[in-house]
Amino acid sequence: MFIMFVMFIMANPVSLASEPPHPETGTIVDMIPVRLSLKNFMSYGEEKTTLEFAGIHVASLSGDNGNGKSALLDAVTYALWGKTRASGSQASGEDDLVRLGAEDMEVEFEFRLGDDLYRTTRKRNRRTHTGDWQLHLQDITGAWQPAGGSAMSETGRHIARLLHMEYETFLNSAYIQQGRADEFTRQKPNDRKRILGDILDLSRYDRLEGLARERRSECDLALKDLEGEIRHLEARAGEAAGVRERLKAGEADVSEATEARDKSAQDHETLAAQMADLEEKDRRASEMEARLKGELVALADVEHRIKQFADKMARDANTLASGAAIRSDVERLKQNRLILEELEPAIARLSAAKQERAAFQARIDVSRQQMLRDLDRAEADCRLADERARQVSDLDRRITDISPKLAQIEKALTERETLHDDLERVQERFTEMAAASRGRKAEIAEMEEVIHLLGEPKPSCPVCESDLSGGRQQAVLQKQQDKLAAQKRALVEINHDGGAAKKQRDHLQIRMNALEVQARNEAALRAQRAELMETRERLTLENANRADLAAAFEAMRCRLEAGDFAKAEKQSLAALEDEMKRLAETEGRHATASLIARDLASLQVERKLLEVEQAEKAQGDDAFEMSRLKADHSLRAGRLTEERQLILVAHMEIERLPAIREAAHTASVRLRQATAARENAMAQVERLRQTLEDCAKVAEQSTKKRVEIHKLAKDKQAYAELAAAFSKRGVQAHIIDNALPEIEDEANHLLARLTDNAMQISLSTLRQARTGSSQIETLDISITDEAGTRPYEMYSGGEAFRVNFAIRIALSRLLARRAGARLQTLILDEGFGTQDAKGRERLIEAIEAVKDEFSLILVISHIEELKDAFPTRIEVTKTSAGSQITYVD
Repeated sequence: MFIMFVMFIMANPVSLASEPPHPETGTIVDMIPVRLSLKNFMSYGEEKTTLEFAGIHVASLSGDNGNGKSALLDAVTYALWGKTRASGSQASGEDDLVRLGAEDMEVEFEFRLGDDLYRTTRKRNRRTHTGDWQLHLQDITGAWQPAGGSAMSETGRHIARLLHMEYETFLNSAYIQQGRADEFTRQKPNDRKRILGDILDLSRYDRLEGLARERRSECDLALKDLEGEIRHLEARAGEAAGVRERLKAGEADVSEATEARDKSAQDHETLAAQMADLEEKDRRASEMEARLKGELVALADVEHRIKQFADKMARDANTLASGAAIRSDVERLKQNRLILEELEPAIARLSAAKQERAAFQARIDVSRQQMLRDLDRAEADCRLADERARQVSDLDRRITDISPKLAQIEKALTERETLHDDLERVQERFTEMAAASRGRKAEIAEMEEVIHLLGEPKPSCPVCESDLSGGRQQAVLQKQQDKLAAQKRALVEINHDGGAAKKQRDHLQIRMNALEVQARNEAALRAQRAELMETRERLTLENANRADLAAAFEAMRCRLEAGDFAKAEKQSLAALEDEMKRLAETEGRHATASLIARDLASLQVERKLLEVEQAEKAQGDDAFEMSRLKADHSLRAGRLTEERQLILVAHMEIERLPAIREAAHTASVRLRQATAARENAMAQVERLRQTLEDCAKVAEQSTKKRVEIHKLAKDKQAYAELAAAFSKRGVQAHIIDNALPEIEDEANHLLARLTDNAMQISLSTLRQARTGSSQIETLDISITDEAGTRPYEMYSGGEAFRVNFAIRIALSRLLARRAGARLQTLILDEGFGTQDAKGRERLIEAIEAVKDEFSLILVISHIEELKDAFPTRIEVTKTSAGSQITYVD
């Protein structure tokens, strides 16, 4: 059974125990935070923000809700485990941790393990959806050396091995989240055992129990399958005698089929030889026919070339007849081209002169347009100067109107300073009354619940089953009712004082709001007057050259009317006009010569002259080629006649080929049929022989299957025993029973410090039923003090708070110890819900009592009274650039 248990755990790796405390020394080491740096993480901005833990023992981390207090702890868990409080939400991913508007973020966390200093850095890019996770160790020189893996998953596993603590263990031990400090103690007794199992992560044994039950079911199904297989195998083993008889008959069929196949093969071979001889003759005849077709094509080509040469010789004769006229036209073309070459320089100069004339005229026009634009700008400057003078006059009037208003507002500012001090004193009084009222109401609600339970007519306590007979029930009930009446009277007085403070505060606030409006007007008026005076000074300086602008405008207008611009361009244009008149006659002669040359060129006289010269050279060669082609035509015609006679003889010999082919095909079909019949007979014989071998193997398999049935039956019984061992009544109950003494010892150790040894707790998992001798599974908390032993439910206020605190710390230390670490860092994130003034005093008292047992205690709160209660105060504020961290002395 023990071997089966070990094999099952190895096959289904669910963690049942923590790893060794330290991979090198084997000792437990503490994780102590040293430094945390953030960039674009959640509410923190682009500029890197750093929180130094070194030198801090007990500190408060304060700030308004939403400023980024809890985000600092999210940064620590993200750097170590890649998880935050929102990691379990489907609507939230890693990209949501990047500050809104930023592209990437970075978290850097330094922590100490024993004498070693580690630094883990985690990055994320929202645009590429990629990240990076690195771990470094500081060496003796102060340099950082890589200590993690190359991949992010390897780095995460390495950090988990170093810390001996997963993210969930950290949340349930070192990190006490908002409103969860008394989550365990305030549950009903019959629910506490279940919750303790969840805290100890006993669900792993539920999974092992389920796996064992599944394996038992699998064994059951496999047993049924094996029994069916055995019945089938034994039936097949009994078929061997009939198979031997069929095998003997099949071997006789193989011998007969072999003789038939051999005869068919001999007939097919004879006919195939005759068919091959005739097919060879048919192939040679086809080759001769192909050559005949080629000769016919070659003969037709020769005839076509003879016709082409005859046509060319006729065209050349016509070309030679027009040779004299073509030579005369070519001579005229050359003479006109010479005339064009002589006149080309003068024509080029005339074209350039036309372009120069257009350029000079364009520059003259541009100069006139520029003067018009300058004149328009000067006129606009004059109008602008007049407008500035009018604006200066208007500004003087507006500045004079503001001064009386400012004098009236200064009186209101003096009154506002006096009202501000009065309002602060009244507001502080109202806040104290509101906090006291909430605390009284909470205590009244707890007392009313206890009175309701004690008022039921039963001889025993309905909560803890303790005996209340003999007048004890009435005495306890009367004592609680007296306390309740006193609390209600105190509540009425507090509410009366709070109402008066609220009325006075509201009256002062109304007057303060009115004065604030006037104060805002005073700042606006001063800013307006300063702006008006600045504008007047600027306009006065800008208008200093008003007279000069008017004089410049008048001078420019006179130059434009007189045409006083572009004088050099106008002189050059007149000289160019005279030159163009002298070149006008040359342009006519050039046009006439160009027209004659273009007409002759369009008749292509030069190409025609070349054709005449080529025809003269080719007369002798063309006559020789025509004679050669006619001789070739006669030779090819004789060869065609001989080829036709040979093809006719070949066709007479191959007329027998179709009949021989048909006979060979029939012989081939008979041969294939005989071969197939023989192969079928041989295959049947082989199948029968294989069947005999299978029958022998089946008998052997049947024996082996029966051995497997015996083994499966033993495995089924073992898995049933494993399922019972992993159940809630098995190993889970044993683990809880072993954990309770540890919790009691740790809690009583802390209670002794918190109460000067005045209180102790005891935990029990069984309770005697009211009727009969049976026992009920539960998890009762009993408290012993100077008044005796009573159940936890009978306590409220400070006593219940101390018990909650002690048990919560005890659970945290238990989880840390089972993970292979010691709890030296304690983080309280509003850990005990909404507390009144007394509750906050108890929290401070409890932390002071246990602070020597921790290296670092960090209390995260937005409550004003807790900010200055500890030696170190860290303030978190939120600005437009992101959350900021400030150390307050």
